This record gives sequence, C-alpha cells and structure tokens, in this order.
Amino acid sequence: MRNLAAAVLLGSVGIAAVVLVTGGRIDLGALRSINRSYILACAGLVALDWLSEAVRLRLLCRALGEEVSISSVLRIVFLGVFFARITPFDSGGEPFQVYALHRNGVPLGHATAMIAVKALLHGLARVSLGILVPVWLILTAKGWHLSRAAAIALYAGMAIYIGVFVLVILMFVYRGAAQRLVLRVFNSGPLARLFGRRRLDAALARLEDHYRAFVAAVSHFGRERRGTILAVTLISFVSWSAVLAVPVILVRALGGASPLAEVAATAIIFYLAVAYAPTPGSSGAAEIGFATLFARFVPLPLVGVLVLLWRLLTHYLSLLLGFMVTAFSMFGRRPKALPPPQEPALAGQPGSDPAAEQRQP
Repeated sequence: MRNLAAAVLLGSVGIAAVVLVTGGRIDLGALRSINRSYILACAGLVALDWLSEAVRLRLLCRALGEEVSISSVLRIVFLGVFFARITPFDSGGEPFQVYALHRNGVPLGHATAMIAVKALLHGLARVSLGILVPVWLILTAKGWHLSRAAAIALYAGMAIYIGVFVLVILMFVYRGAAQRLVLRVFNSGPLARLFGRRRLDAALARLEDHYRAFVAAVSHFGRERRGTILAVTLISFVSWSAVLAVPVILVRALGGASPLAEVAATAIIFYLAVAYAPTPGSSGAAEIGFATLFARFVPLPLVGVLVLLWRLLTHYLSLLLGFMVTAFSMFGRRPKALPPPQEPALAGQPGSDPAAEQRQP
C-alpha cells in the first residue's frame, strides 16, 4: 500500500508541477471541448494493449501444453499491470506474473520461461521501433528534427535496452558458469552452517528442477514453436503501436498540427526512456518527461490538459483496474492448490517435449 500511495502522490506532484510551469491551471474549457470520439479511440487502444498481452500469454501457455483459462490469463495480465505500476523501473509486473501462473498450476520453470520470452519479445519490439526513428527522420522529416532532450532520451534508452538484451543472452549462453557460481555460493561454509546441509541440498534440488524445466521450455520455443515466437513478436508490435497512438490522438484532439511522424517518433523516444525512472510506476518522472518532450506540439496552456488526459488513460485506468483485480484475487477467493511436484524432462531426451508434459492429478 505504501508503494501505491507513493505512486499516486508522485504522479499528482508531477502533474501539479507541469500545470504550475505552464500557466498555473487546467484549461477546463479545452477539456470539455474535446470530441468524445478521440477519448473513446484512446480508451479502445489501451484496451487493445491489455488484450494483446493476454493473447501473447495465452499463446505461450498453449505452446508449452499448459492450459490456463482465458479468465485466469486476463487476471494475470491485470495483476502484472498493477504491480508494474507500483514498483520502481516497472520491475514488479513480470515476477508477479510468474508467481500468478505458478499459483494456477504451471510449473515454475515453464512460467518463468513464458514470461521471460514475452518480456524479451516485447522489449525487442520497443527497441526495433526506436531504431526506426533515425531512419524515419531521414525519410519523412521536412523541416523538423529531434530536440536535444529527445536525442539524449533516444540514444540512452536504446543503449540500456541493447545492454540488457546482450546481458540476458550472455547469461543464457554461459548458463553453465552461472549454475556453477550458484552451487559454489550454496555450498559455502557459512550458508551450510546457517541453514543446514540437508535443507540446502533440498533447495538445490528444487532449483535444479526449475532450471532444467526453464531451459527445456526455452529450447522448445526456439526449436519447435517458431511460429508462436513470430506470432508473439507481431502482436508485440501491435501492442506498442496501440500505446504509441494514444499521445498522437490526444495531440490531434487538442488541435496540434505537427506532422504525425514527428509526434509518433517523440512517443517512441519517450517510452524508450521512461521505463528506467526509479520511481513507482515512473510516477512524477513520467509526467514531467512527457510534458518536456510533447510541449512543442500543443499551445503552452494546454500542456497540463495533455499530460492529465494521457496519464489518466494510460496509467490511472490500468492502476485502478489492476488494483480491483488484485484485491479480488487476494480477498475474494482462495487460490488454487498447486499440483504435486514432478521431475521436469530435459529437452532432447525421449519424451521430453514440454508440450506433451502430463501433470499428476
């Protein structure tokens, strides 16, 4: 609850700061004069983003032979949305989705692989769009260019994303060395004395099981489910296109006449950079950063209206629905009991296809 309160407080402070700098008040007349079709279109795009994530998760589940109901998938999506918006760097969404999948009976290794693949492909779509911005400038720019702040945000965001991708790939390629490091830490004298050798051996055995299931699942995606990977990648582009279209439509709704390419490129740059703000849900930093990059597209008195509408539609609506789903999940019903643990099969061994894995009743 403290993180939720901090996210709301910092967001309110950010919006207040933008309003004070741009005139000291929200132009309610401009707010009321906006055509409702623009707001409905933006709300539909936000819903499309939620739905696309649910479809991606459903495809990945089915690719590994895990049957998770549509209602459960949607609930898991909103749980991830909520925890991403109350944790620094939006970092809490994926881990909690892994936990929620596991609570729905999915083996931990499979759940981790699904969410890792989903997140990597989603990030790849974001970086690919960012790489297109310089090309887009060359092909479509007619008298407009990136501001200094936008250029810094673009190249810093791309550098961080590419660095994260390289690190993840190295960790997977050299997973044997990482595994030996974990074993060395677990087998160290202080840990053995603190927790006991038998308990550590049991923990290592469980860790090894989850690790083998994760590697088998990822290998299965790359070897036999390339069609699923392609579909998830394409849907990730659809998802990002929906997210990026929201500020473009809002700028048009407030009378902005800048080229669509310029507004869309600025939106890509903004989303490349904002995910690394160290506040819960990027609150405060998102509002100020958005105003800084988008202020040139609308008259100065309308910047506060633009930021308020954008944040309400893309952040607070998701935060509210995620909070409601989380509260219902925690207090409305008891979670499913997990199936008894079993030895996951290794990829490449007879009968090791994760999609054919059968759970014990």
